[in-house]
Amino acid sequence: MGVGELAALGGALGWAISGVIIKSATIRVRAVRINAIYVFIGGGMGLIAVALAGTFDEIFEISGRDAALLMGGALIGSTGDLAILRSITIGDVGRNFTTATAMFVLLSTFGGWLILDENVATFAWTGGILILTGVYLTNVTGEQRLSRPTFGGLGDLLSAPVLAVFAGSVWAISLLMYDEGLVANDVFAANVLAHVVIVALYLLAVAVWAPARPLPIKREDGTRVLISGLFLGVALISFIIAVDRSDASSTAILISSSPLFIVPLSVIFLGEKLTRRSAQGVAITLAGVFMVVGLG
Repeated sequence: MGVGELAALGGALGWAISGVIIKSATIRVRAVRINAIYVFIGGGMGLIAVALAGTFDEIFEISGRDAALLMGGALIGSTGDLAILRSITIGDVGRNFTTATAMFVLLSTFGGWLILDENVATFAWTGGILILTGVYLTNVTGEQRLSRPTFGGLGDLLSAPVLAVFAGSVWAISLLMYDEGLVANDVFAANVLAHVVIVALYLLAVAVWAPARPLPIKREDGTRVLISGLFLGVALISFIIAVDRSDASSTAILISSSPLFIVPLSVIFLGEKLTRRSAQGVAITLAGVFMVVGLG
């Protein structure tokens, strides 16, 4: 197993831990406020990473084309983060998270093959299908995830699944842009440059729009968002390393295995029941990961 594959799985784990921690806070805290805190934490962690790597000067050596790809990819990806937070707040977690993940895997894998001319081995395609199947089985479990969501009207009924599709689609576009922009650049320097535009936009939003401001927030919710953001920041850096060291299709497939970690974490920390269907999903996802990493 290479560094890229390990980083992708580490990103999936970080994303899973972040999701479990933030789950209850989404009921009381606006998605845009959570994402604003995430952006600032991610930007700070990116600066620390580039300082430790000693590659800060390489930020200024990135070409205009690559800078546009990196910043555009980060901006597009951030809209997906905001969309999925809103989607799982107003709709069913299992259905919408599964939809977003499915779109991400399918479009990233197909896009890597079609646009970036990446070689996608048969085993990797098969592993992707298995992971996608496992993601579905793993997510559609538990009383809370199987219960019907409460909607405020037809607008919410339509917006939740549409936002999930949108999130997965823009994540795939973001991944492909990152993959192309990282080719000739230091991964940590590129990560900092990519987040310049997002941090700037959120600083503007915080200045002019009260709902986006991190404060005031209840201490319990603030602690959850902070810890969740730290894990998400680690996941983001792992994701960037994975894109740099591996191809877009394999990264997308392995990152999508986060439900493999969400299930046991939810059982341990949230008291969710591990049903037969979710156990089957974990087993199928593991099989898919083995095929992508070991045989693909």
